Amino acid sequence: MLQIKNQDRSRAMFEDTSRQQTTTEGVAFPDDRHFIVNSELSTVIQFKSLDWGMERCVLNAVLPTKTMDLDPAIHMNGTNILDIWALDFDEEISIHDPRTWSKAPKRRSHFAQFVFPLLTVWSSVEFQCPSLTWKTFEFACAPMTAACQVEFWQDRASLNGIFLKQFDSVNI
Repeated sequence: MLQIKNQDRSRAMFEDTSRQQTTTEGVAFPDDRHFIVNSELSTVIQFKSLDWGMERCVLNAVLPTKTMDLDPAIHMNGTNILDIWALDFDEEISIHDPRTWSKAPKRRSHFAQFVFPLLTVWSSVEFQCPSLTWKTFEFACAPMTAACQVEFWQDRASLNGIFLKQFDSVNI
């Protein structure tokens, strides 16, 4: 997950590294990822569809729960309406490739809108996600949400936060 300052016309992306740890061996980066959407920041999230024959996808969102390994540190201002934008980029965003890392891709189309806080899992409409392709989304406050604030940390250990589910696409 990468953030963009909403007023930055260049759409420079950056990653919150505040949970990294300095050790005697170097810097350790946990799997924790920061989702933050407010009047000043939006968040870019990218998914890779891996499995052949599992080329139907649904984007999901749910507030993470606190576990022994994760403190999601949830902060929200009341009810928030978030816009999800599909971004115009089909390659991996990689810190090792400044061409992909430095600036967020342009918004291609409005993908969905949903309301936080969620009482259950929110799911998008189904969309195609061919094997070995990348889907890149930007989450931003909808214009009608004046004091928008949705912030939490998520990890890769469980289905929480923002995640993608793939479904069988093979007709036998």
